[in-house]
Amino acid sequence: MSGRRINVLLWTATAALIAGAVALVIAGVMVPVAVNSNEAMGGSRAATTRASSTNGAGADELEAVVSSPWRRALTDEPAAVSVAATAPAQRSSEQLPITLVGTVGNTLAMLQGADGNVEVKAVGESAGGMKVLAVRPSQVDVEYNGRKMTLQRPKELGGTR
Repeated sequence: MSGRRINVLLWTATAALIAGAVALVIAGVMVPVAVNSNEAMGGSRAATTRASSTNGAGADELEAVVSSPWRRALTDEPAAVSVAATAPAQRSSEQLPITLVGTVGNTLAMLQGADGNVEVKAVGESAGGMKVLAVRPSQVDVEYNGRKMTLQRPKELGGTR
């Protein structure tokens, strides 16, 4: 079989597949589709709505699922930290409502509020009344009450990294 015949065969197969796809799209638009099994069997839409509302989850159950916390702490209680090890970090951010937990490159800062929640913020975003001005590895420049200051990540307590 020559190259020309192979090309003709491939182009013919392509045209047939395109024609089939167009026919399926037209058939999909023209042929009605039953929404649920009761309608397909001739039942009324009101009957199916009533049946699904009594058998399905109620609004109260859905409200409970939506309002439940999506993120939870990995541990039940925070690890015990010696006061001597964190004293320098507390002195530098004594009046600040936020401490720096860590950074992700030069783009994101992980900031921990007084309530213990950690928020991830980018440059220009605010957290706890502080606006993030710049992010560097292990450091974040912030503006708080009109003052610009640098937060540094506290040194690791255990092991090396």
